[in-house]
Amino acid sequence: MARLKMTPMVRIALWALRLYLLVLLSLIALKFVRGFAERKKEGESTQAAVGVVTNQPPAR
Repeated sequence: MARLKMTPMVRIALWALRLYLLVLLSLIALKFVRGFAERKKEGESTQAAVGVVTNQPPAR
């Protein structure tokens, strides 16, 4: 397959798109990690407040 010649502007635009994608993916990963840590911390504080963990359904 023939190689295409890229102008400098196209090359810069492709690097900018790569950087943009990298930033977006890292922000999504950061949000996931923070949410996971918050949920884990919330679960620990709930268990500490209750004191005993049972298999019974919660009271309504």
